[in-house]
Amino acid sequence: MESIENSWHLAQGEADTEVTNFELQLWRVFHGFLRWQEECEKSTNGLHLNGHELAILHVIRMKEKPKTISDIGRILNRNDTFNINYIIRKLLKNGLIKKTRLGKGFKGHMYDITLKGIENTNIFAEMRRKVLIETYMKHKELPLKELADHLIIIKSIYDESDNIVAYTSLQKPHRPLKEEAKTKQKKIKTTKLKSNKKTTTI
Repeated sequence: MESIENSWHLAQGEADTEVTNFELQLWRVFHGFLRWQEECEKSTNGLHLNGHELAILHVIRMKEKPKTISDIGRILNRNDTFNINYIIRKLLKNGLIKKTRLGKGFKGHMYDITLKGIENTNIFAEMRRKVLIETYMKHKELPLKELADHLIIIKSIYDESDNIVAYTSLQKPHRPLKEEAKTKQKKIKTTKLKSNKKTTTI
């Protein structure tokens, strides 16, 4: 792939470029991963579930134990409870999961896989083994265990950065940031005007 250094606002300098190159591939892998899950579900079970919905379905079945919304968010590193609830309602409507009560003395609900959900996820898993796992096995040079360990560290880097930005935004008003952005836009416009004048003169 062509170098992106100094050709993208996210890649201004060596450190910037190194991280941005990684993030670009992360985006590409992530969307490829979602697309694979959706296509596998559609071809095996005939259901149009997106990658996020399938992730929650498979997590609910994990270890064959019911999960709370909080459990699901923690496992998937998500804090968008509203969206998780929306997906839960869709999975309930499709009969893939069911709602169960927490133990005595506790308020709230847990979500468990249904017989239909077990059948669905079994068929998905079988196709996954035949296609995805076999394809992975053709690339034995991939150190999957080490990559998984590195991803845990990378996740913590983004979590830490997220916390820093969230804390900073609480300490400072947003207005100066907007004013700074406007100043930058004015500089860009001025630069373009000067550039156009030089071109016209030539």
